[in-house]
Amino acid sequence: MSLTLQRTSDIEPVTFKQGNGVWLLDKKGRLYLDALNGQGANALGHSHQNIVEVITQQATKLIHTFSYRTEKQEALAEKLKELSGMEEALLVNSANDANVLALKLLSLYAEKNGIIHPRVVVIKSGLGTQTSELKILQENFNHCAVNKVELISSDMQDIENIIKASQVMAIMLNPLDVEWLTEPENGLLKLQALCNKHKLLFILDETECGLGRTGKWFTFQFENCHPDILTLSKPLAGGLPLGACLSNHKMRGLLQPQPHDYLFTASPLVCSLALTFVKTVKQYNLLANVTEQGKQLLAELQTRLSDNRQVNAIHSKGLWLEINFTKEIPGLIELGLKHGLLFDVVSERLIRLWPPYIITAEEVKELVNRLVAVIAESLL
Repeated sequence: MSLTLQRTSDIEPVTFKQGNGVWLLDKKGRLYLDALNGQGANALGHSHQNIVEVITQQATKLIHTFSYRTEKQEALAEKLKELSGMEEALLVNSANDANVLALKLLSLYAEKNGIIHPRVVVIKSGLGTQTSELKILQENFNHCAVNKVELISSDMQDIENIIKASQVMAIMLNPLDVEWLTEPENGLLKLQALCNKHKLLFILDETECGLGRTGKWFTFQFENCHPDILTLSKPLAGGLPLGACLSNHKMRGLLQPQPHDYLFTASPLVCSLALTFVKTVKQYNLLANVTEQGKQLLAELQTRLSDNRQVNAIHSKGLWLEINFTKEIPGLIELGLKHGLLFDVVSERLIRLWPPYIITAEEVKELVNRLVAVIAESLL
């Protein structure tokens, strides 16, 4: 890697030049199975024909118009509302921007109801599902004049007691973190009932797990609950930056145009990609593939790692999977590269897999073989 290109992480300086499906090729001609997948952003894999075609076609028409509306923006907003059952859709640059917008909506909703500095309970996983985002999220709370309530218990009654004592206006969580509750079954429905009981907003952050990653368009659909605010991002534009903040009737008319304008928000190009992403998932029945291959991935890893004392727990839903280790394992990224495998190292005790929705059964087996080899060598 050229020294003129500053490194922005501790990742080994491998240089990739091409990708196809689940595979990446580096400049030395070596293939890697990509289970990092842009942290889930490349949900259709690399160089998917539909994505390549729409980029080419849209680039000959219109790429960027700043904040002026386009047909593609309107079509995407309508599509997201149709898929989610929400009433309004606001398009932004990223997952972070989507969550900032959710907090702004909360602040405006609270102000409308006579509360200047609302509080929100954030439920986060004890396994670190949102570890890398917590500092950014706290900055967002400060920026939006929203006070975050630290949740020190996973018991539903304790959560309700905190709500009563802290003048909370909302509960916010990644739906995958519901597993952290002491009674996780129907956890989202229980939390929504708690919100309804105390007249709180129910905010779901599906920037990681939404749009098919877990086997349904949205993870909340497994429990048939209905958030007041929903944030989306990662796979939406096929690997390019795009986020969305969706809301129901309670937020109608609260947000004025100027405060949330962003330079590159929802260009015709990324909106075309997002519409193509949705169309492709339906065209190839990829939600079913996510479910099927996700079950195979979990089953094979549970079988192959069942006797490994270094593995504390495996958590998964669809093609989202975390492995929690009993102790810190340094050098996981380097070991992965050595075995031709990319995965997300959240910490030295936690790794995450984000395989693309198009992964095949044979590629799942190859992923498992390589990951087991990485973990085995980490014990040496």
